[in-house]
Amino acid sequence: MVRPSRIHEWFQFVGASLRNESGWKVVAERREHSLSYCACPWGGRVVKLDFKDLLVPGAEHPVDLFPRPEVRCQSHDRFNHQAKLIWRETVAPGDVYLEQTTHFWILLMGLILFGSSGHALTDTFFCNMKPTLARHQRRRDWPEHGDCAYANFQNHSSGLGQEFLFLVRPTSRPNCFRVILHFRIPEEEKLTSWASKSLLLMADLSRQAASSFFRRAGMSDMRKMDAEMYVVLAMRNFHSGWPLLPAVDGGVCISCRHGRQDLQRWSYFVAGGSTAFNLPEYLCRFMEQLGYKITTYDSLDGRVLVPYQCVVLRSEWVVLRSIFSEAFGIQKGAYRRAYGGKTAPSLQEDITPHYCGNRDAVSADAGSEGGCDVVDADRAELDRCLVVRKTFLEVLEEPEGTQPPVQRSKTEPSLLEISQAV
Repeated sequence: MVRPSRIHEWFQFVGASLRNESGWKVVAERREHSLSYCACPWGGRVVKLDFKDLLVPGAEHPVDLFPRPEVRCQSHDRFNHQAKLIWRETVAPGDVYLEQTTHFWILLMGLILFGSSGHALTDTFFCNMKPTLARHQRRRDWPEHGDCAYANFQNHSSGLGQEFLFLVRPTSRPNCFRVILHFRIPEEEKLTSWASKSLLLMADLSRQAASSFFRRAGMSDMRKMDAEMYVVLAMRNFHSGWPLLPAVDGGVCISCRHGRQDLQRWSYFVAGGSTAFNLPEYLCRFMEQLGYKITTYDSLDGRVLVPYQCVVLRSEWVVLRSIFSEAFGIQKGAYRRAYGGKTAPSLQEDITPHYCGNRDAVSADAGSEGGCDVVDADRAELDRCLVVRKTFLEVLEEPEGTQPPVQRSKTEPSLLEISQAV
């Protein structure tokens, strides 16, 4: 597997280099594009191709240039003869392991110009005549709001230049973007002055290739699929306490006017390893208690969501929505009986995602070594959403439209008190 720490290093390096470009040496330049390089912190050199005002008809925003990798695996790019992608695993929306077979003509040129002659073809550049495991990751609004980044990390332990990162930024002209490509090569000699004419030709042809790539067949369909692939859910109005879970063994006995024997007992939800309510975990456990499985995510396009939101596949949610809604409606009655008052939690669909404050934040891979260095900062931001004031808890929610202001919650009653009330 590709190490999360290496992915984090790449994004941090590119973000820092965009803020300070003093360390780059330009070796080929025209008014509309340039090719430069600098030392790579983990060996070799990083080459940067910078295309200014690249016209992409039909694209309104930078994110339109890069559909999510899972969309590409299910759409045109799965059968593209120049870049065939086969899905293997989704880490999070916009973060996927896949097998890729790529042999773009411009990459073949790059192999000749930048490749290391002492290694096999798949270990020198991005042309893979045989399926090669890679991790593709899209980050939206990174490093600045409105930007879009798309990175490719191949699964080679040798680390000989198997990484590249695209960054797209808007310009003042409609349908025009600044596109910056970073990739690593193992040797500096490929960038010496004797190759200047070749490098200039490479920059010219790379611009043509990039323009062709962003206008390729199927882009319109992939954008539509991308926009509809996921649904963002949010839990609201749980000011008196966290929503309840169907109880398999034990729990609080609540009368059920709907007559469902399997939903007459409810228990408190306790989030594992966190003091903040966690909707991804709650939804999974709620459906599991009903006998169904649902996959939830706490991040979207590289940014961690606030804890009361989560993302699910729309196709999966369409199948399970009615099952959840019926049971959750009964939960509302149990919630009012347990906590008192007239309000009860509600689940909203297709809402605007809200993120934790750290724009570089990404979820750690389950089971991956080490995880990302920024995860602790993310979790601190999640815990910020829960405020403890003496013996009372308050859940801080961002104001949204007609959403009522956050109210002070009641002290959580004991199971004994609730049982006696019933």
